[in-house]
Amino acid sequence: GKWGVSSELTAIGKEVLEWASNCLESDTFPRSDYRELVELTVLFLGGAVFPMSFRKPGAHHHARFMAYSIYF
Repeated sequence: GKWGVSSELTAIGKEVLEWASNCLESDTFPRSDYRELVELTVLFLGGAVFPMSFRKPGAHHHARFMAYSIYF
């Protein structure tokens, strides 16, 4: 596939993109950092998020949430 990515990985990416887009449409996030993570996921997978703005990093304990999502 494009960029040397297997078709299985591409299919998983499309499935995650669809799931994340549905999450954004339903807008049921208990915290704003959950929404930000899903927005960044959609952007990374090639989707579009409107309106989208990048937030300035907050306190260190807020960044810990993102680290958990990356490593788990």
